[in-house]
Amino acid sequence: MKILHTVQGYYPKIGGSEELVRKVSEELIQRGHDVTVYTSFDERRDFSELNGVKIKQFKVSGNIVRGIKGYESKVYVDAVLSGSFNLMMNYAAQTWATDLLFPVLSRIPFKKILATVGYAGLHMNKYAEYFKMLPIYLNQYDGLIYHSAIYQDKLFGDRNNISHFSIIPNFADMKEFEGSNKESDFRSKYHINSKLMFLSVSNHYRDKGHAFVIDSFLDSKSNDATLVIIGNPTNKFKIYSDCYFSCKSREYLHKKKIIILTHLPRQDVINAYKQADLFLFGSKVECSPLVIFESMCSKTPWISTNVGNTKELQGGIIVNSKREMSLAIKQLTMDANYYSQLSAAGYSAILNTYNLNNIVTIYEKLYQSLIDLS
Repeated sequence: MKILHTVQGYYPKIGGSEELVRKVSEELIQRGHDVTVYTSFDERRDFSELNGVKIKQFKVSGNIVRGIKGYESKVYVDAVLSGSFNLMMNYAAQTWATDLLFPVLSRIPFKKILATVGYAGLHMNKYAEYFKMLPIYLNQYDGLIYHSAIYQDKLFGDRNNISHFSIIPNFADMKEFEGSNKESDFRSKYHINSKLMFLSVSNHYRDKGHAFVIDSFLDSKSNDATLVIIGNPTNKFKIYSDCYFSCKSREYLHKKKIIILTHLPRQDVINAYKQADLFLFGSKVECSPLVIFESMCSKTPWISTNVGNTKELQGGIIVNSKREMSLAIKQLTMDANYYSQLSAAGYSAILNTYNLNNIVTIYEKLYQSLIDLS
């Protein structure tokens, strides 16, 4: 198959969407398919191919509601329309890479799939007109992908009689987590000397809930414990949406108890998961957070807000307040049997269901089935 994936960001940018599309694309390459990614321009990207995946970048950003910036919007649309692919998958609504194609969907000469990825703006007033029109465009796709059967994008589709969908969960790449914890000792490298290490991984968008996690951790009064937050600043000029500086100020106030780390090598992030005692997640807006799957893969029990499809997942505790998270931290640090049960349940779910090989097989079969209908 000749496949086009469109996504607003791609490596070297790091995030959930970027990692999912990269992993799926590279695995499809390993299976003998031809994969191209269309994405935003990144000045750090001095390559046009990565692990067999061809990459074409465009100087475009934003979405149709916030406004699309950049002078290559038409170049992007023309590149899609003139492409010689069997199938295109647009990853995420409310992004320029998807929104720009809505008016030309009927002109695209190959099969089209939209992975909806949650509809983060569904209940925002400024997106009301967007979602009023969206069913018209959804019906022009040959297929939709939801990451969960219970999240709001699927429920929106149900209300609008959208029936041409598939449920494809997110996943973890088990190969990344193989090997000894000692291949790179995270605690030693970053001078973490406490008995317990709690971890949170997400970039510094305020809605990712770093303040929620920090408050819960401090309220738990965990003895001899360190909270490590790994994530990159989003935009130093957007203080209203970026929480990096507020996190750094709290790190300063609680030296050695809170550690904020940015721009880490991927292997260090993997080792942080593997060496953590608990994974804490306080996000307000998610669809199907990859970081929870990675926590499960590392056999690290997780505690998360009731966000996205986390309540479908195994190996952790769902909380609805900071107090509940602080109590869950205490519970899991004191109850070794319950801790072991959650660790085993999460890893078993990855082993049997939510792993890269299983999930890419579902993508591959869906793609091929739609192409075969041509």
